[in-house]
This record gives sequence, structure tokens and C-alpha cells, in this order.
Amino acid sequence: MLSSEGLSRSVALLVRGAMQSSGGVIVQNLKKHLINFGFTAEAITVKKEKRAKNLLPQEGARLITYSHNFLKHFFLSHRIGRYTLYHSESYDLFALMKRLRPFVITVHDLAFLRTKNIHDEERTEYLYHEYLRAKEADAVICVSDNTKKDVLELLGVKPEKVFVIAVGVDNELFRVREKSEARAELNLPQSKRIILNIGSERPNKNIKTLLEIFAIVKKELPDVLLLRIGPKEETTDELIEEMEIGDSVIRTGIIAGSPHLYYNAADVYLCTDIYAGFGMPNLEAMASGCPVVTSNGGAIPEVVADAAVMFDPFDSKTAADAVVKILNDAKTAQLLAIRGLERAKKFDWHKIAEQTASVYKLVLGKE
Repeated sequence: MLSSEGLSRSVALLVRGAMQSSGGVIVQNLKKHLINFGFTAEAITVKKEKRAKNLLPQEGARLITYSHNFLKHFFLSHRIGRYTLYHSESYDLFALMKRLRPFVITVHDLAFLRTKNIHDEERTEYLYHEYLRAKEADAVICVSDNTKKDVLELLGVKPEKVFVIAVGVDNELFRVREKSEARAELNLPQSKRIILNIGSERPNKNIKTLLEIFAIVKKELPDVLLLRIGPKEETTDELIEEMEIGDSVIRTGIIAGSPHLYYNAADVYLCTDIYAGFGMPNLEAMASGCPVVTSNGGAIPEVVADAAVMFDPFDSKTAADAVVKILNDAKTAQLLAIRGLERAKKFDWHKIAEQTASVYKLVLGKE
């Protein structure tokens, strides 16, 4: 908790889980830049006690744990302490607004309502109930126009409380580097052509299509390698075995720290999301000079514009053709890399922090 001297403009930036998650990255960068606009922010990550033991060190954040789900938010609200304003990046902390005010929330996407079979009925109902709390927030920040549209239509939030503020990218971290040096540092083969994908393996990530695309590419380019970064699911193991591509797929699981070097090591970044509220890995890839081939689900076209090749999330053949062209044609790869670098410059954390601070000031001015 911040000292009493800092209470006049103090912000608690709340996220559940690791600072390496997308919400954690956002919190860290907001904390870094909000000071320029009159707010002293503290990053706070929340985790269940028995799971916190496996959590990687949370640099620059205060870790708060809880023991039981019963009265979880009551205890957390006391442990978090007093701030001028609270801002949650995680839906399962929205309930804290019952006790902590003023309260701003960020909604990344409502993919679970827009696409089928992401979760079972019980889980979907739970998520819907949590996201409905957006109606009671003092302000709702959406990371894209697409997410704003969903929030208005599916949650019924008043339009005057909803603001669109994109996610930024750290151009000092995600930048062009020598591919061979990145591969050497990561112990990846220099001779292979590498397709990269980062994220979970939940249904919305459309992993089956990702593997189908890779299998098609592999038939044409036997020296290709698929590199998957993120949590593993058993269903993916089964698909890899069924498609007989196991000798050309590397799945690292969750990695410690930033994935920036992996973008530098890759020849192309491939995203197959069925529906996305933003798509941070696409942006990080573009900022790193890695050509992007991506689905056009949800808000992705807003982010990549003409700086990536887009395809229908279930059109494996079109995606595979695009990947092969990039891997075979250096001019096409270079053109996409240049477009991506220019596009990524528009997503500046300083500007995003300024827009976020403006929302805070608007909320505080209403008190």
C-alpha cells in the first residue's frame, strides 16, 4: 500500500495471476507511464495461496494472496488498502467494486459469448455474471472498438461510461534483432524455417486449425518448424500425434519472462484465434519485425490493418498458402515486416497512459 503522502492521486492497478500475462504486461506499462500524468500507480497481483507457490517472481508488483473463495473479496479489499482509485484488468476482481471505490475496469473481450464451446454452460454463466458487474463500474475501458460494441450490446453498459483505449507495445523490448543471435540464445536450430504461435490452447485459440495449417505447410516445406509458447492441453498432444507432425513441433509451455526473443527468432508469426478482443502477440510480432499471418476474428483487423495477411479462422488452405509465400519470398516477408514496424509505432504506451489518466480524471471529477 502507498504511504499517506501519495493518497491524493494513487491508483491500485489490479490483476489476477502473473505479471507475464497480458493483463500483467498492461499493468506494468501503465504503472511506468501514469506518473507522467499525475498518478502514482502500484501494480497488485492477486493469487490463491496454494497456487502462489508456483508463481514466478513478480517484479515491480505487490503480491496479495487469499486462502479460500468464501469471503474472498471481503478479505482482499482490506489487504489491498486505500487508494484514490482502483483499476482492474481481471474480470474475477470486478466484484471488489462493492467495497472499493471509485472503480474502473478493463474489458478485453467477450469471446465466450460470441463463439461456441469455449466453456461449458456453467462456466459461461459464471463469466457472464462477473462481466455484468461492468454496469456498476465507474468507467469501462475497452481495448478495441469491437470490444466496445460487444460491451454495449451484450452487457447493456451505458455508452457514456465506455471508453476505447488500445493496448500498447514496448518498442524498446519488442524490436528488430539479428535472427541468428536470437536463435543461438534460445538454442533453436539455425537451419529451420520457424513458424511461431503464442498463447493458450483453449478452444478460442483454434489450435486444430493452427496444426492443420502447419501440416499443409510442412508437406511443401519439410524443413519448417512450429514453435508454440504457452500452456499445454492434452487435446493438442492428441492432434499432433494424429497428424504425425510431432517431430516438427516444439511446445515450450509457459516461459519465464518476456517472449521478445522468440519473435526475433521466428520467420513468421501465425495467429488462428476465432475471436479476439485485441491480439497482443500480433502487435508484439509486428514491433519485432516478424511478418504476421493472422485470422480476422473479432478486433484483429483493427490492430493489424494492412500490415498483416488475414484469413478466415477456418480457412487452413488460404493461411497455409500465405505462410508458404512468406517463407519462400524474401521480398514479401520484408514488405510485411516494414508495414508491421510502422503499424506498431501507433500503439505507444505513453499515449495510452495519457488516455487512461484522462478517464481517471473524469471519474474523480464526478465525485
